Amino acid sequence: MTGDARTSTLQDTLGVPPLTFDPIVGLRVRGTGETLAFPKDVAPPYRLGAGSVELPMVAEFVSKVHCTLEPSGDRVRVRDGSKNGTFVDGVRQSDFHLSPGGMFQIGKVFLIAVTDRAVAAVPSLYEMMGTGEHDAVDRALRAGMSDESVAVFGEKGTGGIEIAGLLHGMSTHQRRPLVTPGGATEFDDAMRWFTGCIVADVATIRGLARLAPETAKALAKVASGTIPVVALAETAKSLVDHFGLFLDAAHTFELPAMRFRPDRTAVLEAMLKAHNPKRTLGDLGPENQARIAAHRWPHNLAEMREAARFIEAVLSHPKRSAAAASLNVHHQILQNWITKLQLELPNLT
Repeated sequence: MTGDARTSTLQDTLGVPPLTFDPIVGLRVRGTGETLAFPKDVAPPYRLGAGSVELPMVAEFVSKVHCTLEPSGDRVRVRDGSKNGTFVDGVRQSDFHLSPGGMFQIGKVFLIAVTDRAVAAVPSLYEMMGTGEHDAVDRALRAGMSDESVAVFGEKGTGGIEIAGLLHGMSTHQRRPLVTPGGATEFDDAMRWFTGCIVADVATIRGLARLAPETAKALAKVASGTIPVVALAETAKSLVDHFGLFLDAAHTFELPAMRFRPDRTAVLEAMLKAHNPKRTLGDLGPENQARIAAHRWPHNLAEMREAARFIEAVLSHPKRSAAAASLNVHHQILQNWITKLQLELPNLT
């Protein structure tokens, strides 16, 4: 996407905000969770390689100065200077440009061009996709920066709408609306006048299912050409499959339910530390830790975030009334959470 080809015709016809092109600020190393940030105190071009360079990368088949990178706005010029070559889509290239989300290969290492907004979204993506799920986060970052269509599936509370917002926020449509239609008719209107990001919940999809199949397929065709990001509840997936909606999305993600995630205790502890950096689940004692580890989290991340707030409150305030007041809730609501998590708190009076 370069030059005038990236200019939206909607800007002139509808008066919508122009597309936003964020500068590239570094390279994410695919499959590792690491990012090589462009140094702010050194003028480009930046050298990438296994030697003493601005962007060090020690790996097999990587030269001491493998290539140079010269960022300019939302593009980076890459010039190869290696023995073993620099590749894009498996083809050796000597001089090429990258846009946000673009990827190239040196040796056995794949590098993804990332923007500030993409880097900022990484912690939240790991929270929703799973600790250590580097490949899934890499795919999500590339999808968001590519401006291609995305379909996100997941149970309620797994973060589908949040991911839609994150991907929208790192796309060139970031200054355009994040649309949440309330029904099939509004969804139809949103598709016809699409200028940003569309989020559809299970009720909307059920409404779509009542449309004639021809209409549903027409909406799907429009969707595939207008770059929506669509978050769909898991229970709606069969309806989507039945009508063929969004099956041609360039990127599809299925968010894991918390009860299936082996990292759920680690995620809860990270949420707890967000409230108090010194706090750990160990402060609850080993028996309460075991009960929390066994909890199934039926409402997924949404429930876990609330639980972190309540746990921090009871650990910070020895009196039940003070803990409830810090949360701005009735003491019975606090007790309901203690019961739900099966916590035994003899020091809470």
